[in-house]
Amino acid sequence: SALVGDYLSPLVASQIAHYFSQFSFEIVDDTLLVYFVSRYPLSDQLDHMVKAGVWLADEIEKTRQTNPFAS
Repeated sequence: SALVGDYLSPLVASQIAHYFSQFSFEIVDDTLLVYFVSRYPLSDQLDHMVKAGVWLADEIEKTRQTNPFAS
Protein backbone atom coordinates (compact mmCIF):
# COMPACT_ATOMS: atom_id res chain seq x y z
CA SER A 1 0.00 0.00 0.00
CA ALA A 2 1.10 3.57 -0.63
CA LEU A 3 0.90 6.49 1.70
CA VAL A 4 -1.66 8.96 0.44
CA GLY A 5 0.67 11.74 1.55
CA ASP A 6 3.10 10.70 -1.18
CA TYR A 7 0.61 12.04 -3.73
CA LEU A 8 -0.32 15.31 -2.06
CA SER A 9 0.83 18.87 -2.29
CA PRO A 10 1.06 20.80 0.98
CA LEU A 11 -2.12 22.68 -0.01
CA VAL A 12 -4.13 19.48 -0.51
CA ALA A 13 -2.77 18.03 2.75
CA SER A 14 -3.88 21.20 4.52
CA GLN A 15 -7.36 20.94 3.00
CA ILE A 16 -7.64 17.34 4.17
CA ALA A 17 -6.64 18.34 7.69
CA HIS A 18 -9.20 21.13 7.71
CA TYR A 19 -12.21 19.54 5.96
CA PHE A 20 -11.72 15.79 6.24
CA SER A 21 -9.81 15.17 9.47
CA GLN A 22 -12.36 12.63 10.67
CA PHE A 23 -11.41 10.26 7.83
CA SER A 24 -8.35 8.15 7.17
CA PHE A 25 -7.12 7.44 3.67
CA GLU A 26 -5.04 4.67 2.13
CA ILE A 27 -4.12 3.56 -1.37
CA VAL A 28 -4.01 -0.18 -2.06
CA ASP A 29 -3.42 -1.51 -5.58
CA ASP A 30 -4.42 1.82 -7.17
CA THR A 31 -7.60 1.94 -5.08
CA LEU A 32 -8.27 4.82 -2.71
CA LEU A 33 -9.78 3.62 0.56
CA VAL A 34 -11.57 6.02 2.89
CA TYR A 35 -12.10 4.99 6.50
CA PHE A 36 -14.49 6.42 9.05
CA VAL A 37 -14.79 4.90 12.50
CA SER A 38 -18.43 4.62 13.49
CA ARG A 39 -20.62 1.70 14.43
CA TYR A 40 -23.70 3.35 12.92
CA PRO A 41 -22.71 6.20 10.60
CA LEU A 42 -25.39 8.69 9.71
CA SER A 43 -26.41 9.34 6.13
CA ASP A 44 -24.81 12.79 6.08
CA GLN A 45 -21.55 11.33 7.41
CA LEU A 46 -21.52 8.72 4.64
CA ASP A 47 -22.29 11.41 2.07
CA HIS A 48 -19.39 13.53 3.35
CA MET A 49 -17.13 10.46 3.21
CA VAL A 50 -18.03 9.78 -0.44
CA LYS A 51 -17.46 13.42 -1.35
CA ALA A 52 -14.08 13.35 0.40
CA GLY A 53 -13.08 10.24 -1.53
CA VAL A 54 -14.16 11.64 -4.90
CA TRP A 55 -12.40 14.94 -4.25
CA LEU A 56 -9.18 13.28 -3.07
CA ALA A 57 -9.14 10.80 -5.97
CA ASP A 58 -9.42 13.75 -8.34
CA GLU A 59 -6.55 15.57 -6.60
CA ILE A 60 -4.36 12.45 -6.78
CA GLU A 61 -5.11 12.08 -10.49
CA LYS A 62 -4.14 15.71 -11.08
CA THR A 63 -0.85 15.08 -9.30
CA ARG A 64 -0.18 11.94 -11.33
CA GLN A 65 -0.91 13.76 -14.60
CA THR A 66 1.40 16.67 -13.81
CA ASN A 67 4.09 14.49 -12.23
CA PRO A 68 4.07 10.94 -13.62
CA PHE A 69 7.00 10.07 -11.38
CA ALA A 70 5.01 10.70 -8.20
CA SER A 71 4.84 7.58 -6.06
